[in-house]
Amino acid sequence: MELERRVARLEAIEAIKQLKTVYAEACDDDYDPVKMFPLFCTDAVWEAPGAFGRFDGRDAICEFFGGVSAPISWALHYTDAPLIEVADDLLSATADWYIFMPATIDDAPIWLMATYSDRYRVEDGAWKFAHVAVDIQRLTPFADGWVKTPHIGA
Repeated sequence: MELERRVARLEAIEAIKQLKTVYAEACDDDYDPVKMFPLFCTDAVWEAPGAFGRFDGRDAICEFFGGVSAPISWALHYTDAPLIEVADDLLSATADWYIFMPATIDDAPIWLMATYSDRYRVEDGAWKFAHVAVDIQRLTPFADGWVKTPHIGA
């Protein structure tokens, strides 16, 4: 039985990695809300305090993503170094990720460096995002670099 639980835990970790990759691909495809919709629990929360705000519920999250492609005309999400903890019930999990993202915002090249703190839950038989919290460490113009201008507008 112990081996079965260990394998189930590893399968959950892999499914969560795949979920994050599909999320990044949807973001990089003009933040496609149709692709985002099945990735989130119905009562999910997505937030980036001080930068993009907070959105409660899958519909509000997808509406946000549907509009964010206007100022963000291009982005490439590099997520890395996940630290994933699966709960003993194998139905919920947490993860911390690093993100490095070159992007074009308002026609200007920028660097974004942040961390994700995610919570996941199995809903309708699949791993989904229950809560995504983005902590933006640097959001800086490409030309300035993060030393000269750590945060746009700062």
